[in-house]
Amino acid sequence: LKSIAIIYGNISVIHYHLNNYKLAHKFNEKALKITQEINYKSNYEFIYTGLGNIYSSEQQIDSALFYFEKALKYAKKYNNKFNIATLYNLLSTENIKLKNLIIAEKYLTEGLNIRLEIGDKKGTSNSYIQLSNIQIEKKEYDNALKSCIKALEIAQKLEAKENLKVIYSNMATIYREKGNWKLSAEYLTKLMGVKDSILNENMSNQIAEMETKYESVKKDAEIKLLNKDNLLKEVNIEKQKQQKYIVYAGLFIALLFSFFIYNRLQVTKKQKNIIQEQSYALTEVNEELNQTNEEILAQRDQIENQKEKIEHAHNEVKSSINYAERIQKALLSSDDSWDNIGADRFILFKPRDVVSGDF
Repeated sequence: LKSIAIIYGNISVIHYHLNNYKLAHKFNEKALKITQEINYKSNYEFIYTGLGNIYSSEQQIDSALFYFEKALKYAKKYNNKFNIATLYNLLSTENIKLKNLIIAEKYLTEGLNIRLEIGDKKGTSNSYIQLSNIQIEKKEYDNALKSCIKALEIAQKLEAKENLKVIYSNMATIYREKGNWKLSAEYLTKLMGVKDSILNENMSNQIAEMETKYESVKKDAEIKLLNKDNLLKEVNIEKQKQQKYIVYAGLFIALLFSFFIYNRLQVTKKQKNIIQEQSYALTEVNEELNQTNEEILAQRDQIENQKEKIEHAHNEVKSSINYAERIQKALLSSDDSWDNIGADRFILFKPRDVVSGDF
């Protein structure tokens, strides 16, 4: 989350420099929210300074002062002297806008002392220039001249032409207000010289930049042309590869199809042989069944003949038995005859089936 908070803060700074203050606020608020959630104390200074810069650009001076002061508190807490000096300068600038020149000079002096302590020469020159602006506004021309001379000494060593431009302008104003037109004109001339030098440098830089861009565009065009040739070669090579792959694939498919056909033929042939063998076996079985059937029919006819003979013999035996039965019954007296003879005589006749053996 710390990294995300820092990223949001940096995005806010980018939008600030692009004058997209609405988006700068949005991302700064996101960074501040995460910073507060995780209590990322060392990040507050960065967040509050960013908010102060945004409000300053929007001319909301009171809000800018509020956040610069909050940022200053954290800078002092972590003893970041460079940032402390910078925030003093920022507070001084906002107070100059409000015409609070005494407070502005106080903040600027404190920042200047820190810059001198840490050896920040460029910052020291800037602070002397800003101090001279306040002193000119207060019409303290002698003090303003001293501040300009100190700023000039450092700026010349650093060859800081932007600083020299402001210093020469302030010195021309100071000498004009003091009635020294000659020196005022002299510094105006120096001012024009510095402006011309800056303009020439800018033009040279622009020309160099244009040449660099031209060379870059030219090189890009050559690279694109070379890439195009290489791409065409690659396309041709790839096309040839694809053609080879297609041929190989066709051959492989043909071989695979041939193998499939051959395999199917072998399987069909094998199945045909099996069917023929089964057909032969079925024919043999059928013949055996037919022969067995004929044997069974013959046996059936034989059994039927025997059955007829047995039935005929049975009928003859039965008829003989029935005839014998009638003979035996005829020999025995009737029930009426026994009733007349008397009850003290009887005949015991118990045949086993139809006729009696012993009679």
